[in-house]
Amino acid sequence: MTDIHKRTLGTTAAYPFLPEKFVFSFLKDDSTIEMNVNGASTPVSYKYTAPAGKRVYVYRVNMMMLDASVTASKFGGVASLTTGITVKVKNSADTELLDFLDGQTIQNNTEFGLLAGTDVNVGKGADGVNIRWTLASAGGSLILESGDYLEVLVQDNLTGLTSFQAMLQGIVEDNS
Repeated sequence: MTDIHKRTLGTTAAYPFLPEKFVFSFLKDDSTIEMNVNGASTPVSYKYTAPAGKRVYVYRVNMMMLDASVTASKFGGVASLTTGITVKVKNSADTELLDFLDGQTIQNNTEFGLLAGTDVNVGKGADGVNIRWTLASAGGSLILESGDYLEVLVQDNLTGLTSFQAMLQGIVEDNS
């Protein structure tokens, strides 16, 4: 089995069709995967860090918000954000390597289209917002070297959301 970079991937015995080096990991702060926190006075960083000695090829990030009264102009079901969230890649020294929003922020559900194009689904009724951000659709994977991290920074009060989570999907390999 090979991926778009033509690397040969091993498989697991239990699931011979799946690469053994898949990574499915939530972005986390120090204690939780839930990003419905108050980051207004002190921003809260949610991240996935490439393990020591590893390289991670990130192909997709899925985000999910649950709340009532979701509309395109809101963030989930709360009012459009004042400051907004950022999405960046940084190295182990916290130096910014890439700002996916080019200095801008996401303040409402519609603006997730800046990352995900049309792969943003705003639900109805018992509302949800599902964002499928496929980096491979932009021409390839995001490569995180050992210690690099993908960060979503919450800079507003999101405690009014029922749930807000992000999961990274990719392949991890030895960094040699």
